[in-house]
Amino acid sequence: MESELASHGGCYPEFIRLPIKGLCPITGLSRSKIYELILPSESNNYKPPVKSVSLRKPGQIKGTRLIVLQSLLDYLRDEVEAFQQSIGKEVAR
Repeated sequence: MESELASHGGCYPEFIRLPIKGLCPITGLSRSKIYELILPSESNNYKPPVKSVSLRKPGQIKGTRLIVLQSLLDYLRDEVEAFQQSIGKEVAR
């Protein structure tokens, strides 16, 4: 699968932060939906489908969570492909 980032001329960042409020400007997903995708939970069998990293020093209460954008775009592409297959259509690339 060709990298979504490469197909856009690499103009997207490698990592993105969670939107403070509203929707992600790149994917249109809400903060809460992105959290569902990056944090281990029962609904994802404790294996988050999207990679992220928390930048927090030991002892700190707060940190910065960064999402690996390519991981998020790959997840969304897989969801589109699964949906298209479920209705019997090919995914245009």
